[in-house]
Amino acid sequence: MSRPTLVSSDSLDESFRPSLPSWAAANRSLFQESSDEAATPARRRFLECTSTQVEIVNSELQKGHVIYEIQVSCGFRQWAVYRRFRDFFYLDQQLRKYFTDVMPVLPPKRFLRSSTDPEFVDERKGQLQIYLTSLVANSTVW
Repeated sequence: MSRPTLVSSDSLDESFRPSLPSWAAANRSLFQESSDEAATPARRRFLECTSTQVEIVNSELQKGHVIYEIQVSCGFRQWAVYRRFRDFFYLDQQLRKYFTDVMPVLPPKRFLRSSTDPEFVDERKGQLQIYLTSLVANSTVW
């Protein structure tokens, strides 16, 4: 059995090189790297997502727990994510392992009373919005 031959990218024809997407062609200078600038993940993330925004747009009671609808926008892309409070709690626990000093405060869990009370849900929604906004704005975590 023969081994495959590796071909360097220098020997490839120009037609096989990746090109810029059509939406980036108008701003070609922003997306092309100069010779002294490496294609680092941080640079790619900056170019793809110059501003990230999160907003909790809705909360809904489902099967005894509250689901929060989070609208995320990053550059030209936008999508919705649906999460329970326990998902925020788990995320916070995992991030605190690595970023103890810079983490925003997560609203506390509620143990003795119902966490589906409409007043409580609205208050927590506001607190989670502050938490997410602070998290996304934190360049150390992001």
